[in-house]
Amino acid sequence: MELTIEQAFRQAIAEHEKGNLQNAERLYRALLKALPNHPDANHNLGVLAVAMGKFEDAIPYFKRALDANSKSEQFWASYTYALIQTRRIEDAKQVLDEASRLGVASAKLKAAHEEVRRLSLGQGSHPADGPELSEDAGQGGDARVHNTIRTSQSTSIEEPVEDQIKRLRAAYQTGCLKEAEILAASLTQEFPLQPLGWKILGAVLKQTGRVTEALTAKKKSVELTPSDANAHFTLGVTLKDLGRLSEAEASYRTAIALQPSYAEALNNLGIALQEQGRLEEAEVTLRQAIAVNPQYAEAHANLGVNLKARACLDQAETSLRRAIKVKPNFPEAHYNLANCLREIGRLDEAEVSYKNALAIRPDYPEAHGNLGATLQDLGKLIDAKKSYESALALKPDYAKAHRHIAMIKTFESRDKQFLQMQKMYRDKSYSTEKRCHICFALAKASEDLGDFLMTFDVPVKHIGRKKIGFLLLELLDQRLDIVDIKMLFSCCNLKKEGAFKGQRTGVERDNLAFPWEDFFHAFHDELSDL
Repeated sequence: MELTIEQAFRQAIAEHEKGNLQNAERLYRALLKALPNHPDANHNLGVLAVAMGKFEDAIPYFKRALDANSKSEQFWASYTYALIQTRRIEDAKQVLDEASRLGVASAKLKAAHEEVRRLSLGQGSHPADGPELSEDAGQGGDARVHNTIRTSQSTSIEEPVEDQIKRLRAAYQTGCLKEAEILAASLTQEFPLQPLGWKILGAVLKQTGRVTEALTAKKKSVELTPSDANAHFTLGVTLKDLGRLSEAEASYRTAIALQPSYAEALNNLGIALQEQGRLEEAEVTLRQAIAVNPQYAEAHANLGVNLKARACLDQAETSLRRAIKVKPNFPEAHYNLANCLREIGRLDEAEVSYKNALAIRPDYPEAHGNLGATLQDLGKLIDAKKSYESALALKPDYAKAHRHIAMIKTFESRDKQFLQMQKMYRDKSYSTEKRCHICFALAKASEDLGDFLMTFDVPVKHIGRKKIGFLLLELLDQRLDIVDIKMLFSCCNLKKEGAFKGQRTGVERDNLAFPWEDFFHAFHDELSDL
């Protein structure tokens, strides 16, 4: 029975995924005899050529795929990648310019732009994303193939043969991470003094979530190539992922010493400094990153976050708007701009910015949660509740959203949210801050359900008085004004003189067996600052 075009293409894909590259090539070529301009068959023949290190042979296939379907971001990326690998930098730049003119944008093309910029400046090349196998029978969709191949032991020589290097680079750069790991591990065993194997092995281990294992490989890479700025940079990234900020800082500083114009290292150093609480140093470093590359949207956004943390809200807004101007589809920048506008008090504008972030990234739970808080401040309680529900649908253990929605919701039963909060309450692995949010949400729910003793017993008994002062103030502020909060504190002080009994505020005390005096004295400083 004769195969349809789609069936023939799917059969070729299946052979490609199994690693039967000769069969896959034969099927792709048969398909092209019937349809010479089939975009995905042309593209995948290019992927096969890249996998064998034949970058020049891949270029015409990628070009024909792109001519047939200029809307595919992967086709633009693959074509540019092959041009870069053959050092046709001016051609690659022209292709990227054409993609920009046509409005094609993706993370892969951004990486290609950066690679072309580096090579144009005579800087070292960083590993870039390469072509991925197209699995769409007609439209050129994107998918990755993870081929496992058998590698034979080569004879013991001082350096690996060129074919081994090409196969390893091709496997990594085409996204075949399982194959790349096998090849890289084999290379490190046969040629332990060859840095490329360690470098790619570390990158693959990190990308597949094995960060601790990646650290060993990256340290070895730095040991073998101490003058490689990128090796120090990627080691810094891994150390930061492990929470080892001071060591990450040292690695970033070494990378910058080796390559002063390394904008990414400057940006990441700024983040590491900020997370250590050294905000002024972080600002200086982030501004240096921007001076190196004024179009570095992430550095502008990180500077905005830094300035907001230091209450320089007008400057923060300016930096975040610059980030958005450079990169309009930058959800984190829109989100942080909204946070800044909300803190300034421009709630209507903050609402718009949160919605802009969500239009780009609908699965952004923090944006849904903060939009809900903004809508709540605007008195749009129905919409606020919907936003909180969207946040919790995406992130069921989003403690802050549980607390916010509990404040505007009346619990009539131990519903799904109540049960989720109970589950989180029993989980001792959550941070103190998250447990504070959950305990106050459960306290409010318990109050709604008539369990008045539980209302305040839960947060005090299971978290500790000193640790929850800052969140109690938020809770009270939603139910009492500042005068009432101060009056509560005054009542605590007056109790010793017999004046506490009979005092009233917005919180009814008579039904609560609760140690108010001890509770308020536990965070005397917080209340005194009001």
